[in-house]
Amino acid sequence: MNRTNRLGTPWAVLFYPVRSSAIPWDGVGQEIDGMDQTWVCNTCGISIEKAADGNVEWINVPTNSTEWVARDMRIVHHITASLNAPDGSCQFDEAKEFLKDQGTVGDRSLTDYIGPDGLMNLLEHAADPSFRDIDVMEMIKRIHIPGYDRAKGHFEVAVREEVIELNGPPGFYFQRQIQEVIDHYSL
Repeated sequence: MNRTNRLGTPWAVLFYPVRSSAIPWDGVGQEIDGMDQTWVCNTCGISIEKAADGNVEWINVPTNSTEWVARDMRIVHHITASLNAPDGSCQFDEAKEFLKDQGTVGDRSLTDYIGPDGLMNLLEHAADPSFRDIDVMEMIKRIHIPGYDRAKGHFEVAVREEVIELNGPPGFYFQRQIQEVIDHYSL
């Protein structure tokens, strides 16, 4: 059954705009309202232009024999797209992470988190008590809010320099504010 609102618009359209080019998803940086969507690698700081070139990864740390908690959720280049390869990669070093706290690397392709199904995957993480809500919320913003990932390192300075005005709590910015930051700092 296709559920619609009183105006006859499918509910999903109200909450998640669908682009005709998104079906099938080609993995290239999405464009929403004229703003390209790319992602910034947490390791090297270089743009990830195609979702297929990125991974979302985290460390699973055991809390007892049957439970674990996730730490350090981040976006990085896939090993085949890493500028640090072949000598290294942007991904976690599994041996180092295990030595820290017996943590093991969990990861999925960035493509698994794109679009409505990708958002559902992230919401599934949010419902899992092993993941910290704040980490999953930040990942949702980074992946699903156009321009957010490119501008996120500049918001605090932009507020201080009065490039943008804070209209809500820190960390929650509207498209207009994101675009102003991108334009002002030539990102």
